[in-house]
Amino acid sequence: RCARDCSRTSCPQGYICTEMNDDGGETTAQCIPEAGTCDACVDGDGDGYGNRGECLGLDCDDRDATVHPGAPELCDLKDNDCDAFADEDLAAPPEAQDCLSEGVCAGTAPQCLGGGWLCNYPFSYEPVAEVSCDGLDNDCDGQMDEDWMLQDNPDHCGSCNTECRYFAAIPLCVEGKCEQGPCVEGFWDLNGDPADGCEYACEFQDEDDRPDPEFIDANCDGIDGTIEDAFFVSRRGDDGAPGTPEAPVATIRRAVEMAASADRPMYVIASNDTFEETVVLRSGVHVHGGYNEADDWQRDEGFETVLAGGVRGLVADTLSVPTLLDRVTVQAAAAEQPGGSSYGVWVSGGDGGLTIQDSRIVAGEGRDGIPGRAGLAGHQGGPGGAGDGGCDDGFVGSGGCNPARGSAGTSAACRFSAAGGAGGRGGSPGTGGGSGQAGSAGLAGQGVGAGAGGAAGGGAGPRRHRQDCG
Repeated sequence: RCARDCSRTSCPQGYICTEMNDDGGETTAQCIPEAGTCDACVDGDGDGYGNRGECLGLDCDDRDATVHPGAPELCDLKDNDCDAFADEDLAAPPEAQDCLSEGVCAGTAPQCLGGGWLCNYPFSYEPVAEVSCDGLDNDCDGQMDEDWMLQDNPDHCGSCNTECRYFAAIPLCVEGKCEQGPCVEGFWDLNGDPADGCEYACEFQDEDDRPDPEFIDANCDGIDGTIEDAFFVSRRGDDGAPGTPEAPVATIRRAVEMAASADRPMYVIASNDTFEETVVLRSGVHVHGGYNEADDWQRDEGFETVLAGGVRGLVADTLSVPTLLDRVTVQAAAAEQPGGSSYGVWVSGGDGGLTIQDSRIVAGEGRDGIPGRAGLAGHQGGPGGAGDGGCDDGFVGSGGCNPARGSAGTSAACRFSAAGGAGGRGGSPGTGGGSGQAGSAGLAGQGVGAGAGGAAGGGAGPRRHRQDCG
């Protein structure tokens, strides 16, 4: 009875470890007294087990009544049954605490840990509040992520890890849905599309932005000028449209009329198209060209707006206030009627004045005039003088008969009259003693109102014959 197992531990002083057969016939190592007999049991903790004398068995801890061979194993970090193992093969007693079973705690049972019955929850267990937004019930209360403000948290909007992000804009979470907030400084949202956020980079300078030669967008609305102060024109537009950037009108003429009828000063912005029309400017309605509708109405020196009008390419009639034509090429048509003219810009009346800026004016070709009428006939000139008398060609060696003409007739007093022509030549000599023929009439004078030719020259006398006497 004073023996104890020594298969794993050494025997106390006064005992030796000896192989012995137990009641079942199995051999075990036992500590037995060296004297071979057991003295009275020395039991320090009163559990019937001690280290000397005739006890129920050797006690592995005679200071603790819960520790002795065969004692029930308890969760206390002690080797209660003296088998050299502490807290082994334990089943949770009824009084052990119940473990949480919701969320990440599901399946957790009490365990003997550190000398006590504890619930060994997983690492993801968060006992105080859910600090992780992960779609799990981390605090095992039957709710997921309830401590996260998923209705207004832009990092976890509506659900965990759903981030609200917008380019150059402050993200918002409103009732669990992402929304784009204000743009950061230096950026503007012109198209209203959250997909690209605040897509337009621009430094604001002035609310009053009028088209200028440097194409500066001073108010950061996306164009050189102010969208609300302009009517827009494009060949792809419709004259029944409101004239906005998205729905422009088709003719400059229509845009000018709309601006003139507006209840506040408005101007015209024209795309880089060729407009075949004659435009009549209205007082104070400025026309600005050089914009590109396809490029969100950006303006550049390479964009040309052409106004191809009639023989008066552009008309500015009785302008009462200053009016501006800016960056527009005006091409007038060629004249059609004989003697007609072509005018690039026709300006008449008014004291307001027209300013043409960075524009090109091209007039068409004029037409030749109709032929003039013939001048009136001058007064009749005086008659020419009589020509010389005919010569007798019977004279040998006379060189032929060539009488001189009469003198020219005199000019009439009218400043448009000219003198008459020279008189006629003398007639040919007569033959056989007869008279010569009369000379020819004088030539008519040259020029407007020239006189008639001179009178005919007289005939020659009878021809004289020469006879040789032999």
